[in-house]
Amino acid sequence: MPSASDTVVCPDCRTPSPMGVDRCPKCGYPLVLVQPPARSEEVDAELIVKPGDRTRDTSDADDTAVIAGGSLAAQPVAAIATSAAPGGLVCASCHQANAPERDRWCEWCGADMNPPVTQAVPQPVASAPPPQRSRPVWLLWVVGATVAAAVVLAVVLGPLTGGGTPTARSPVPSGSPSTPTVRESVLAPSGISAKASSTQQRPGYKGYYSIRNTLDGKENTAWNSDSDVVGTGVGVTLRYDFGRAVQLHAITVRNGYVTSRVPTVGTKVWRQNERLRQVLLKTDAGQVLWRLDDKPQPQTLYRPDDFGTTRTVTIVVKAVYPGSTYDDLALTDIAFTGVG
Repeated sequence: MPSASDTVVCPDCRTPSPMGVDRCPKCGYPLVLVQPPARSEEVDAELIVKPGDRTRDTSDADDTAVIAGGSLAAQPVAAIATSAAPGGLVCASCHQANAPERDRWCEWCGADMNPPVTQAVPQPVASAPPPQRSRPVWLLWVVGATVAAAVVLAVVLGPLTGGGTPTARSPVPSGSPSTPTVRESVLAPSGISAKASSTQQRPGYKGYYSIRNTLDGKENTAWNSDSDVVGTGVGVTLRYDFGRAVQLHAITVRNGYVTSRVPTVGTKVWRQNERLRQVLLKTDAGQVLWRLDDKPQPQTLYRPDDFGTTRTVTIVVKAVYPGSTYDDLALTDIAFTGVG
């Protein structure tokens, strides 16, 4: 039977599945959002694109992320390679080509492309135990007779003293209430309310681009801002309310309007709409600046110390990746991992 660490529980219908399964076999929720989040994520400084600026520079800048009054060095956005560049590695797990600077972790699936070689540690040879001294045969007979006499006395005298025949005790169950364990998990989307400062209202498609689409676990639905009203997505806010205080550990998103399951970056619709580039995450405990990669695959920011205990998360859009056709900003999915 697989252990708890080898399974993943669907946050929507609570059905357990083996680790590595892409979607819940019962309700179809994308379990890739429930995988254990990475412990670090690239963040950089504020690369704000002003509304109305149609000549947005999307080149990667050497920025830093400001977190709770401090700063954190950021890494450049990973280059997207369609073929192996000189010196680049091809992942043995997903067979995707990586940028030359990727010398170990695959930028597509996160697999280790160059695992370290572990060397066996020589174990000390146990010395032979000293020879046992033989005991006289008469001593063994004395010990055996003593044990037998004790058993007879216990059987005879037991009823007289009210002791009765001893009964075996049940073993103490493990995991008793005296030693509780707390585990982080993905918060159930059904208990989360959401609100956006701008939502596209397409004639005849009321609610088609609702912010609730980011919580349904579907790749063919997404939230879109209304560029006819706000222009680019810079300055738009998304607010999520858990209905109770939780210890928030991580946030996972699928950036842009994904629309299909493809191993490479860029369906036509995904490129046509704007994607999140840099956002300010506000919780009841503080705020964190997050720079996202321009890819449709899930990406996670794990910051339990900075997110803290909170009831709400507000996402303020600071910069966007431009769409090839539209200025509507899109987000397909979001998931929150925590305790509470």
